[in-house]
This record gives sequence, structure tokens and C-alpha cells, in this order.
Amino acid sequence: MMQPGMPMGQPMPMAGGMPAQIPMPAPIPSPASITDPLQYLQYYPALGVMQQKSIMEIMCGCDANQEYEVVATDGRKVLKLQEESNACCRFCCGPSRPFEAKVVMMTGQEICRFNRPFRCFPSCCWCCWLQLLEAFDSHGAKIGEIKQLWSIFNREFQMIDEVGNPKFDIMGPM
Repeated sequence: MMQPGMPMGQPMPMAGGMPAQIPMPAPIPSPASITDPLQYLQYYPALGVMQQKSIMEIMCGCDANQEYEVVATDGRKVLKLQEESNACCRFCCGPSRPFEAKVVMMTGQEICRFNRPFRCFPSCCWCCWLQLLEAFDSHGAKIGEIKQLWSIFNREFQMIDEVGNPKFDIMGPM
């Protein structure tokens, strides 16, 4: 509650005369001011991914190139991810198909590409053919990869940098 005569935006005095300090998040710079687009992601503590389905895909049931939007916790769109694969691979290989995907900022600037080589569909030998996703910067230099880890109860992945050091783990439902 504001006290009368106190300017807006000033901390309210508390018992003992010490003002309440509320930490403010660091401001997110505009995408145009960032020289390395991957550094832009460090300003977001968490991101979510939403799949975008086309009308044709929904009505016909055919599998099209997948598109995703990466959104911040406040709902702001941050990135787009667009799959590039051919129709034959999508039809014949289904979810284990190989593909390339490019990640672009909302301004249209490409920041990285992912390459997923063909992996065997989950079957009796699924533990021998764990999924792999290679990451490359916009100039084609490898910046790391995401490897699936062997697990019975969860989908577990590990992000590995360009020299093979684990950076963080990714957990998902089965």
C-alpha cells in the first residue's frame, strides 16, 4: 500500500527504516543490438516450445514439415524453428526420420541449424540407436549436440558443447 505523499515507484519504508528492495530482472536488449544471436537466449530464464500445425496437416492427416514457436514465460515469441525434410522420409520413416531444422529469430535472422541423422524407430533395439541432434551456428560450425541418454522411465537428453563437455540435462515425459 502506498503512503500518502510518496512518489510512485519509490520503495516503501519498512519497520526499522530500511526500504523493501525488490530485485528487478535484467532488461532484455533488442535483437538488433546483439552481435551473437545465441547470446540473446541468455536473457531468458526459461523458454517453452509450441508446435504449429497447418490446416492441411490437420484435415488430411498428412505429415508436413514441422514448425515450432519458442516463447518466453511471459508469452512473447522469441524464435521460430522450421523443419526441412522430404515427403518420402516423413511418410516412410515417421518420427524417426532424418531432418534439418533452422532456428530463426522473429526478425528473420538465422541463429543456428539442427541436423538429425536417421535413427531406428523405437523397437527391440531402441537402446542401441538413441537419438542424436547436432547443432551448428549460422556459419556452419558445429556448436554442440543433444544426445539421448539410456533411460527406462523418462526421456533424458544431454546437451554437449563443441568439445564434448556436458552443459546441461534435458528431461521429458516418456
